Amino acid sequence: MEAWIPIKDSREQYRFLKPSDCRDRLQEAFQPSEMPIVDCLITNDNLCKFFEWDKKPDTKWVQVSEHNKKNYSQLLEKLGVKQNLDALDYSEILQSLNIENDNVIEILEHLSKEDVNLEGVLIPNMNGVMKAYTDIFFNDINKNNKELIEKHREIFTYHKITSELAKKLQIKNFKEYYFLKNKMVAFDGNINFKI
Repeated sequence: MEAWIPIKDSREQYRFLKPSDCRDRLQEAFQPSEMPIVDCLITNDNLCKFFEWDKKPDTKWVQVSEHNKKNYSQLLEKLGVKQNLDALDYSEILQSLNIENDNVIEILEHLSKEDVNLEGVLIPNMNGVMKAYTDIFFNDINKNNKELIEKHREIFTYHKITSELAKKLQIKNFKEYYFLKNKMVAFDGNINFKI
């Protein structure tokens, strides 16, 4: 038996749609904007199963507003929406974003304030390619040394990552790496000679 649901359109006319072509108000926040919404909340689990509205949405990542968290907490829980993300979740989100999108830096700043294991976290390099945080360095060398900067673009962090953010994300400074790799010793102080 096939079900048909009455939906009021923008001209205040009713039309009948299959349950697969619409959703109720409870699921509205998780649907594309073009999905027709029935002006009711269906709270009966059996009816939701009958309409096949008990399935998880195709979207892997959703941004949930505080309003929706408060009003749809039970639905979010049933849909398996995590309350807290871990480092791997952040990495998956970062991989799906364009580096020019400011959300990348916002996510990294948020992650730097969280108490999470950073293993697996990806950081954008100067070319906008995501790299493991252990394989990338903050560019703390003199900006006038363009040759050295160009040579190491692949391992330098993206230009919008500040030294403070790099430190919070446990990204190593390039000078430390460079000095150790080249077995150089840096002296930071005065040397007094006695004759």
